[in-house]
Amino acid sequence: MPNKLYVWDLDSFGNLSNERISDVGNTDDGGFVMQSQTCGTIYVAETFDSTVRVLNSDLSFKKTLGAAQGVGIGPYGLLENPTLNRLYLTNKISNTFSVFYACDGASSASAPAPTLARTPTRTRTPT
Repeated sequence: MPNKLYVWDLDSFGNLSNERISDVGNTDDGGFVMQSQTCGTIYVAETFDSTVRVLNSDLSFKKTLGAAQGVGIGPYGLLENPTLNRLYLTNKISNTFSVFYACDGASSASAPAPTLARTPTRTRTPT
Protein backbone atom coordinates (compact mmCIF):
# COMPACT_ATOMS: atom_id res chain seq x y z
CA MET A 1 0.00 0.00 0.00
CA PRO A 2 1.58 3.34 -1.01
CA ASN A 3 2.42 6.01 1.54
CA LYS A 4 2.05 3.70 4.52
CA LEU A 5 4.73 2.45 6.88
CA TYR A 6 4.16 -1.08 8.18
CA VAL A 7 6.02 -2.27 11.28
CA TRP A 8 5.90 -5.67 12.95
CA ASP A 9 7.55 -7.22 15.99
CA LEU A 10 9.80 -10.19 15.22
CA ASP A 11 10.40 -12.88 17.83
CA SER A 12 13.47 -15.13 18.11
CA PHE A 13 11.73 -17.79 15.96
CA GLY A 14 11.09 -15.38 13.08
CA ASN A 15 7.36 -14.99 13.77
CA LEU A 16 5.74 -11.63 12.99
CA SER A 17 3.19 -10.08 15.35
CA ASN A 18 1.77 -6.76 16.49
CA GLU A 19 1.33 -5.11 13.09
CA ARG A 20 1.34 -1.32 13.28
CA ILE A 21 0.59 1.02 10.36
CA SER A 22 1.42 4.70 10.04
CA ASP A 23 0.50 7.12 7.25
CA VAL A 24 3.49 8.87 5.70
CA GLY A 25 3.82 11.43 2.89
CA ASN A 26 4.40 10.70 -0.77
CA THR A 27 7.58 8.64 -1.00
CA ASP A 28 7.33 8.64 -4.81
CA ASP A 29 9.72 5.94 -6.04
CA GLY A 30 10.30 4.33 -2.68
CA GLY A 31 11.74 7.05 -0.49
CA PHE A 32 13.86 5.82 2.38
CA VAL A 33 13.21 4.76 5.97
CA MET A 34 15.77 4.69 8.77
CA GLN A 35 15.50 4.09 12.51
CA SER A 36 18.07 5.78 14.72
CA GLN A 37 20.44 3.39 16.48
CA THR A 38 20.82 5.92 19.28
CA CYS A 39 17.30 7.04 20.20
CA GLY A 40 14.91 4.86 18.15
CA THR A 41 13.46 7.82 16.23
CA ILE A 42 12.21 6.85 12.76
CA TYR A 43 12.99 9.06 9.75
CA VAL A 44 11.03 8.74 6.48
CA ALA A 45 12.33 10.55 3.39
CA GLU A 46 9.18 11.65 1.57
CA THR A 47 10.79 12.14 -1.82
CA PHE A 48 7.89 13.62 -3.80
CA ASP A 49 6.87 15.97 -0.96
CA SER A 50 10.49 17.09 -0.32
CA THR A 51 10.07 16.52 3.40
CA VAL A 52 11.35 14.16 6.05
CA ARG A 53 8.76 12.82 8.47
CA VAL A 54 10.07 12.17 11.97
CA LEU A 55 8.23 9.57 14.06
CA ASN A 56 8.72 8.36 17.60
CA SER A 57 9.61 4.70 17.98
CA ASP A 58 5.93 3.90 18.69
CA LEU A 59 5.08 5.44 15.23
CA SER A 60 3.45 8.52 16.75
CA PHE A 61 4.11 11.75 14.87
CA LYS A 62 7.02 13.86 16.12
CA LYS A 63 7.57 16.52 13.43
CA THR A 64 8.10 17.16 9.73
CA LEU A 65 11.32 18.65 8.36
CA GLY A 66 11.15 20.68 5.17
CA ALA A 67 12.95 23.40 3.24
CA ALA A 68 12.98 25.73 6.27
CA GLN A 69 15.05 23.15 8.17
CA GLY A 70 17.41 22.51 5.24
CA VAL A 71 15.81 19.58 3.42
CA GLY A 72 16.57 19.82 -0.31
CA ILE A 73 14.39 18.84 -3.24
CA GLY A 74 13.75 15.09 -3.49
CA PRO A 75 15.15 13.71 -0.21
CA TYR A 76 16.06 10.09 -0.67
CA GLY A 77 18.91 8.51 1.27
CA LEU A 78 19.36 8.67 5.05
CA LEU A 79 22.39 7.70 7.12
CA GLU A 80 23.15 8.16 10.80
CA ASN A 81 26.48 8.58 12.56
CA PRO A 82 25.59 7.76 16.19
CA THR A 83 29.04 8.74 17.43
CA LEU A 84 28.73 12.29 16.11
CA ASN A 85 24.93 12.42 16.60
CA ARG A 86 24.46 13.39 12.95
CA LEU A 87 21.83 12.52 10.37
CA TYR A 88 22.93 12.71 6.73
CA LEU A 89 20.29 13.20 4.04
CA THR A 90 20.85 13.11 0.28
CA ASN A 91 18.56 15.17 -1.95
CA LYS A 92 18.52 13.60 -5.41
CA ILE A 93 16.68 16.32 -7.35
CA SER A 94 18.65 19.29 -5.98
CA ASN A 95 21.90 17.26 -6.04
CA THR A 96 22.80 18.24 -2.46
CA PHE A 97 23.06 16.66 0.93
CA SER A 98 22.02 17.98 4.32
CA VAL A 99 23.49 17.29 7.74
CA PHE A 100 21.33 17.51 10.87
CA TYR A 101 21.87 16.94 14.55
CA ALA A 102 19.93 13.73 15.20
CA CYS A 103 18.17 12.60 18.38
CA ASP A 104 17.45 16.01 19.82
CA GLY A 105 15.60 14.37 22.70
CA ALA A 106 12.38 16.25 21.95
CA SER A 107 9.26 14.12 22.02
CA SER A 108 6.46 16.43 20.91
CA ALA A 109 5.37 17.81 17.57
CA SER A 110 5.95 21.34 18.87
CA ALA A 111 9.62 20.68 19.62
CA PRO A 112 12.19 22.62 17.62
CA ALA A 113 13.56 20.98 14.50
CA PRO A 114 17.13 19.66 14.52
CA THR A 115 19.70 22.32 13.84
CA LEU A 116 21.10 22.33 10.33
CA ALA A 117 24.84 21.81 10.54
CA ARG A 118 25.56 22.59 6.87
CA THR A 119 24.25 22.02 3.37
CA PRO A 120 27.17 21.76 0.97
CA THR A 121 26.51 21.84 -2.74
CA ARG A 122 28.62 20.56 -5.54
CA THR A 123 28.73 22.10 -8.99
CA ARG A 124 29.34 19.71 -11.83
CA THR A 125 32.35 20.49 -13.96
CA PRO A 126 32.63 19.16 -17.51
CA THR A 127 35.44 16.70 -18.10
